[in-house]
Amino acid sequence: GGGIAMQAALDEPERFGGLVLVAPASTSGFDFLPDEAAFQALAHPTPEQRLALARAAFRRPPGEDYVARLLEVVEAATYEHVEGAAVAMRDFSPELAPLATPALLVCGDRDKHVPLRNHLATHRAIPRCGLQVYFDVGHAPHAEVPDACAADVDHFLRGLK
Repeated sequence: GGGIAMQAALDEPERFGGLVLVAPASTSGFDFLPDEAAFQALAHPTPEQRLALARAAFRRPPGEDYVARLLEVVEAATYEHVEGAAVAMRDFSPELAPLATPALLVCGDRDKHVPLRNHLATHRAIPRCGLQVYFDVGHAPHAEVPDACAADVDHFLRGLK
């Protein structure tokens, strides 16, 4: 979602008053994967690898019901969807300097899906971008620290008015 939002704001900046990017896709592709085999495992995971990847989104799992619903969505994803998403993220490296839309990037310092260094690079690449990094949180700060995340997003959005 964050990658799509960034691209949309680049394409049609007049349509956006602000962007909230919650653990967005890396804007330097999958430079953190060690090799092509790691990418192929991501693009063509076994059912067990899919479930492990879903569980790895959390440093502090938000509860069994939440995780169960997420796993249902992951299990329902088609082969083509998983491969297409992986290829799109691998090739995602937009030029963000022209992005004039105010933005807030929210992430966790223990994100196993997109390393913190990649989030920091995205933050630096967007001219008007705030940053909120949560300590001991994974790829889903909205689920792991929902109250803090909501308060920080609310503060950002109120500042846009």
